[in-house]
Amino acid sequence: MEEEKKKKNNSLILIIVIILILIIATILYFVFSNNDSDNSTVNTIANESTTDDMSDTDIENSNEATNSALDNATDNDTETNNSNELIPLITFTEASTDWYAEVWFNSSENIDEITYGTEGVTFTSGVENSRLGIMTDVETDVSDYSELNLHLIASVQNQKLTGTGWDGREAPVSVAVGYTDTEGIKHNGLGIDPTVPTHVFWRGLYTLDPDEGSGTTNGIKVSTDEKYTFDFDLMTLNPKPVTIHYVAVEGSGWPSRQGTVHEISLIAK
Repeated sequence: MEEEKKKKNNSLILIIVIILILIIATILYFVFSNNDSDNSTVNTIANESTTDDMSDTDIENSNEATNSALDNATDNDTETNNSNELIPLITFTEASTDWYAEVWFNSSENIDEITYGTEGVTFTSGVENSRLGIMTDVETDVSDYSELNLHLIASVQNQKLTGTGWDGREAPVSVAVGYTDTEGIKHNGLGIDPTVPTHVFWRGLYTLDPDEGSGTTNGIKVSTDEKYTFDFDLMTLNPKPVTIHYVAVEGSGWPSRQGTVHEISLIAK
């Protein structure tokens, strides 16, 4: 009996030990499981924090890029606003309503020596010495500008009268600008004396060297049929212009002659 009782006690102790082991194992399982969950939560929070940081950086960079683009756009707008196309670039492939025929810078009905085409506007001679061209009214105050860039591309196909004629005012193709200067003098004439204060700004292209009696006053020698680019800042004139009244392009002189204006513009800055 005593032996049997001892066996039962041992079995009961073994069962209790097993139960305790199971309880401890269960407790340990939950402890480690919770630790893993906490670590996962911490990692998730850390990742979310990193993502948020990256998003803030990206947003900041994006804002900086946007601000930079806006600044550049503002600068470009300012530069554009500071420029004024008194005469937008025109190629004269056809007649323009802004330009009209002129003789001595006065409106004319004669267009016999004026033709338009793919190369621009061409001036050809008639049967005698003549002058004819086209002009546009500008009538703009330019006193607030520091630059006034006259741009011209032209060519001479034929010339008989050498240089720029006897008085320095005849050429197969030329450009003229009428203006009033800072001293109140109106430059609207093209007389035989190019030094008088009322003389317009005038430049003529020629191909033939002057001979006895002719000269090259206000002339630019070019090669026949070669396009010549002429750029001139009218604000370098002394005295400077304060008002631009008109711009004209024309042909003049004895027959035979022929000149073409391929493009022209007048831009103020």
